[in-house]
Amino acid sequence: MGKSATIDALLRIMPGPTDIKTNHCVNAHTAESYWYASARGKVSGKQLLTDFIGTEVTSRKNASVLKSRAQMHAKLGISLAVLEEMQHLTPGKGVALTTDILLTMSGLSLPMVDVANFSLGHKLLKRNQEDIQRLIAEPRVM
Repeated sequence: MGKSATIDALLRIMPGPTDIKTNHCVNAHTAESYWYASARGKVSGKQLLTDFIGTEVTSRKNASVLKSRAQMHAKLGISLAVLEEMQHLTPGKGVALTTDILLTMSGLSLPMVDVANFSLGHKLLKRNQEDIQRLIAEPRVM
């Protein structure tokens, strides 16, 4: 059993999309219990945010606009954000890009599970104390 298999098992027990109809809205709203994004093939936090909110990456939308939209969507029932394959953000760029992206994602104010290989976890543990406290609250080494 590896990292991806563990994430797959977690996502299988999370509730699926549910339609919610209220008197305040004309149409039913589909609520999701989690957001999932893989960092494989991504080069920025902007691309991960677009995976969450289901929009295309364009040069017109900056990361702060996407983050605001993601925060609005998160208020509609999202209870967990899962970021997988985070080590794929760092080849040749060091851990600074990953740290920046994780801090951006933490601004969504959602409980978050970040999945990465041991090498990235070890590099993050060498960051300054402030970053460690923000990024690595309860690490689980498999």
